[in-house]
Amino acid sequence: MSGAQTAGLSTTATWGQAKTFALSVDGTPLTSPSSTGTTLWYTWDTTGTANGSRTLTATVTMNGQTATATLPVTVANAASFAASITYPRPGATVSGNQSVGTSTTAAWGQAQTFTLWHTWNMKKIGNGTRTRRFRSR
Repeated sequence: MSGAQTAGLSTTATWGQAKTFALSVDGTPLTSPSSTGTTLWYTWDTTGTANGSRTLTATVTMNGQTATATLPVTVANAASFAASITYPRPGATVSGNQSVGTSTTAAWGQAQTFTLWHTWNMKKIGNGTRTRRFRSR
C-alpha cells in the first residue's frame, strides 16, 4: 500500500455510549478520537511511514474495557526524487578538464548511488555538442 489509505475501525460496543477509538502503526499513534458511534474512518497518509512490513493496531476503550485488533500490512511508497546536473550550466562552452556537479532531492538517510563530482577531459574528444549521460544504480 502507498499514499492515502482509508482504515475502517468498528466495534460491537453499545452505540450511543462514549468510547475512544485509537489507531496506530507499529505502536506510533495515528489518531485517537472519542465517539458515541460504532465506526470510525481514518485516512492514513503512508508517505510518513517507512517502507516495509508494518502492523496496524485498532483499539476501542469504553467504560474501562479495551478491545484490540491488529492487521499486518506492507507499506511500499514509490521513491519520489529528482537528480540534476548543477555544473556546467546548460549550453556552456567547455574545454580542458571540466568538473560536472550533480545533486538529488532524495531523502537523507536512504541509500542512493550517484556521482557527486566527475572530471571529464575535454581534450580527448572532438569539438561540437556532446551529451554526457549519467545513470543511477
